[in-house]
Amino acid sequence: MGLKSRQITNFLPSRMIKAYQKIEKLSVSLWKFSTAKNEFANANVRQLIDGSSEEDRKIFNLDLKKLDWEKYWETYISGIREYLIKESWDTLPYALVKWRR
Repeated sequence: MGLKSRQITNFLPSRMIKAYQKIEKLSVSLWKFSTAKNEFANANVRQLIDGSSEEDRKIFNLDLKKLDWEKYWETYISGIREYLIKESWDTLPYALVKWRR
């Protein structure tokens, strides 16, 4: 935790310190991805898809047009919650109640 964080946590109630530390950890972890300019090319993937047999296309679904984005984001957010923020799934009902307030 940096100097600025220690200064801020001196003024927060103890129940908020843990939440603040999680937010700071998430911010530091995602900083590189949120501030960098990224360009992605998919020419090799397109070539791989185009050169694949129909059977291989069914087994290795590489076409993002067919991706179930709702399921993708559900899994993505679940992974952030469990592995990056280290939140227990037992706290989810309580977190949902607080979110809806």
